[in-house]
Amino acid sequence: MKFTQLKEIFPEAKLLDNPSERDDDLSYFSEGKWITLPKASLSSREIKLLNSLYHQINQTSQWFDFLILGNNTLNESSQTYSIIQFNVDAINDTQLWLDVLSEYFGSIEDAFFVTPTYGLLVYKGTLTLDLDQFEAMMGPLDEDFETKASFYIGFSHQLDQHFVELFKAEQALFLKYQAHSPISNFLKIYLPALIKPVLDDYPVSKELKQIITTQDMSLLIKTLWDHKGNISSSAQSLFLHRNTLLYRIDRFYEITGINLKNLDDLLLCYLLIM
Repeated sequence: MKFTQLKEIFPEAKLLDNPSERDDDLSYFSEGKWITLPKASLSSREIKLLNSLYHQINQTSQWFDFLILGNNTLNESSQTYSIIQFNVDAINDTQLWLDVLSEYFGSIEDAFFVTPTYGLLVYKGTLTLDLDQFEAMMGPLDEDFETKASFYIGFSHQLDQHFVELFKAEQALFLKYQAHSPISNFLKIYLPALIKPVLDDYPVSKELKQIITTQDMSLLIKTLWDHKGNISSSAQSLFLHRNTLLYRIDRFYEITGINLKNLDDLLLCYLLIM
């Protein structure tokens, strides 16, 4: 349930950056923020309902306290860390999944779930895998556990007073755009994050988005973008003959004047469907 919907039912609810420190408040982590409500305003039945809707966190990790609760539990140092965020379908044995995931990397400082589906890996140093390598490495994990996971590889930051602020900024990006790509990082997301709000305000953008939807081109556009405009690999990924894909691209050009073989045109359409 979105906070705006919850607010209509519980007007006393507040959305905060950190959980309430008051014993007579309830706090629930949701989409990078904390939903806080006074216990006195809730019946026992309403509390049970909220507990079923939102995961109550029970962690004892220093990194959890530092990144999620906002407590200053770690000393500043020149050591750098990358935070890898993940979202995965609900699984029965979360600890086993975390253990197997952590084995893929050599320098995991900590790993934990924040909600039943969202969690963090704390990687010591700079993760040098590119996105294609990372995706190939994570494929077997999804197959073994019959899950579908998405990941965000965070920048490497020095552990200083700005670390949590930088993490929160990247967390907001991942939670907003995770559905658009199984593997992402700041460089892959920042353009949509900066440009899309402005682009969406233009009436022409709304018309083009409607055409893309009507012509059933969203998956084709996303696949072309993921494959950097390469026709052959995109056709293979879409299980289409190369000529069939070219025909659909040419047909779209005839209707809209937008040439998806041109990277500028492809970028525009990709931003529209995000």
